[in-house]
Amino acid sequence: MKSKILLIVVVVTLNFKPARRRLILLLLAGGLQTLNCFSQDIHFSQHYANPLNMNPALAGSLNEDIKAILTYKDQWSQLDNPYKTYSLCADAGFLKQKNKNGYLGAGINLFYDISGISKLSTTTLNLTGSYHVKLNMQNWLTAGLQGGILQRKINDGDLQWDNQYDGTGYNPSLSSGETYATEPFMLGDVSTGLVWNYQSEKAIHRINNEGIKSELGVAFFHVNKPQYSFYSASKDRIYARYVVHGKVSVEIPNSIFALIPTFVYMKQGPSTEFISGTYLRMMLKDYSSHTGLFYASALSLGAHWRLKDAVALALLFEMHRVALGLSYDINISGLKYATNKNGGLEVTLRYCAPNPFAYRRKGSRLL
Repeated sequence: MKSKILLIVVVVTLNFKPARRRLILLLLAGGLQTLNCFSQDIHFSQHYANPLNMNPALAGSLNEDIKAILTYKDQWSQLDNPYKTYSLCADAGFLKQKNKNGYLGAGINLFYDISGISKLSTTTLNLTGSYHVKLNMQNWLTAGLQGGILQRKINDGDLQWDNQYDGTGYNPSLSSGETYATEPFMLGDVSTGLVWNYQSEKAIHRINNEGIKSELGVAFFHVNKPQYSFYSASKDRIYARYVVHGKVSVEIPNSIFALIPTFVYMKQGPSTEFISGTYLRMMLKDYSSHTGLFYASALSLGAHWRLKDAVALALLFEMHRVALGLSYDINISGLKYATNKNGGLEVTLRYCAPNPFAYRRKGSRLL
């Protein structure tokens, strides 16, 4: 979403003189409201590693009692003012044993994103609740509701305006002639979603690669379309974000491997994003109930394509209660001339309790 904005900036400014080109790049890449870039959400290459940012109904969807995920993303570090995103997400399932027909899920997620020379920062804190309904032994349907607060702020200390150029160069003592708010503002935010899960009989109560496990979901973020403005004379709204996502894990017979194709489609205002790709998951060590001397582990390698934007290469290593994910974007859009085809590094660290490889509780399911 952000790459489209920066691509326009790069192309438009090619015909300007160097001084004026730098000025325009600073203003536009800094995130001015006239390009509606304030209205776009953050996104991740490892989209399934950030479940509550993709669908509130994913809260508590794993077989562990609780899981927590840390994420760091550094996008376009070759530019003077890269985008950095930090995320903390935790969720859990409750009453799995007491209610045979379903159980409750709950989650909390915190995001912090800082963008461009204007230091546009977005901070969100959300609480999520979900209910997982057991349709039969192999099918589940989940509904989720998310609510929280969103804060946005800019820092104009490094911004340069055309009124501050005196004919020979930039003069910071001159007035910019601009009137806008730099104080942070806070908004209420509401989102919702649905998820359907299926597991073949062979896959029930197992975390290895056996059988078929599938997931399909839809989500609707910013249902209330929060209103805000950095300019007192005008108002804007955060666009609603629509998400459709799915994945399936299919075992390769008589092997330790499984293929996990995934896709995510998002639309937010005039911007759309489509990501598709596949992981190859390999069981390095299965859980041994006899000795318990060695930790079960799995390694996944994958590649995902973000339409007209980037190719993301990814690795996920799972062992015992911990999983480490790494991905790197290779830019293929018009922005590649400014970034030398480099995109962003993304790191995720996940902790689950109890050990997800050790057992599967009845009534739970995992993909």
